[in-house]
Amino acid sequence: MARIPKRAQDKAWQTFTEWCVSRGLNPVPAHPWTLAAYALALEDQEKPGDIRKTLHAIAKAHLEKSRSRPDRNPLIERTLKMIETRKDMREQKSELFDDDLTKTEKPKKSRKAKKAPAKPEAPKPKVLRTLSTTPKLVSRRRLSK
Repeated sequence: MARIPKRAQDKAWQTFTEWCVSRGLNPVPAHPWTLAAYALALEDQEKPGDIRKTLHAIAKAHLEKSRSRPDRNPLIERTLKMIETRKDMREQKSELFDDDLTKTEKPKKSRKAKKAPAKPEAPKPKVLRTLSTTPKLVSRRRLSK
């Protein structure tokens, strides 16, 4: 991983802590789900490579304040791969629509106006429920003293 300037590391850490505090989460020690949720929040604002650098900068600042490295959790790597995959899919989908397809043409009227009798609908297959791919933001309960 490339060396991250101290100023960029400080800025990444500061924005991460502000994001955590605004949601009632603890920035230190940060849970890997918190870091994954932050990466998903940055998805619309930054490129996947920049998100990876930001998380690395947060991890370096986190290491100075505690002993753990939440960015080494497999959840973080899966989240980053998911973000990269979604970006690639968006680019591929945008290539599908050319200017020719978006033009509206008047449909030709056919002389046949007869409709075929409606067929009975087949029963819909059951939808299997799966686990969510995004972490649920949950704040820690503070115990009363």
